[in-house]
Amino acid sequence: MRTLTLTCLLSLLLALPSFGQSIDLSKLIQAPGYLPLGKSAKVGFRYERTTTVGGQESREFMAIVGETKDTWEIESTQGLSGYGSLPSGKDIVLALVVDKKTHKVLIARLGKVGGELKEVKVMKMPPLKGSVDPKKPDRLESVKLPGGKEIEAEVHVTEVAGKTYTTWVGKKGSDLEGILIKHSGQEDYGLTKDPAPETLELEDKDDQGKPVTIEAVRTSYSNGYSYSTTKNEIAVAFNVQAVRLESKQFSMAVVSLRKDAKKTLTWK
Repeated sequence: MRTLTLTCLLSLLLALPSFGQSIDLSKLIQAPGYLPLGKSAKVGFRYERTTTVGGQESREFMAIVGETKDTWEIESTQGLSGYGSLPSGKDIVLALVVDKKTHKVLIARLGKVGGELKEVKVMKMPPLKGSVDPKKPDRLESVKLPGGKEIEAEVHVTEVAGKTYTTWVGKKGSDLEGILIKHSGQEDYGLTKDPAPETLELEDKDDQGKPVTIEAVRTSYSNGYSYSTTKNEIAVAFNVQAVRLESKQFSMAVVSLRKDAKKTLTWK
């Protein structure tokens, strides 16, 4: 019996590579129902970021590679990193057609560079309400920074499932525009020190071969998170203004912001 069990186990292990190779991921993967882009979105814009959890790093990118009068054409690996360990999941990319007004994903296909694109399902999601750009504040309010300076902040109040969430962010037009000052809701937290400007290097290189840099503002909060937030137009277009995030559990970093993205898949 033991010999039979070991033989069956060995046969299963030997069969796993071919099983992984034969999986048709277009039957498993679903594209997001909506892909909100900011008003600054343009063809050629591309970002790439890394996420590190438990010492394991994954990467994803999104690029606007074409457009029509009413739609964006986007290539993206967002949400696909979990399939990378499968033979059929290596280097897969989504090709998405997105309505410019509603941000709804109209068509989604999956494939690899130079290969055939197969249609995949689009997740059913409730329509986005209102603009994807920041909404107008409910009120303005004076708040004190950890260093003692008082600033005027925009207050945003949101109701979700009967619970109230309130955030205070730097007022539009100020040095701290869009920077989270404090949050109240299921968890209360706020700044532990005043926001400070910093310069961040990307993996991109300029014409002289030097690393491209972006300006950001560094913030640290009482819940253990720290962020670096930028006003870079490409980051704003993809709603990834928080280009660095660090916590005890994981870290995230936007490592590339480019304007020269082109189609890599076989679009038809």
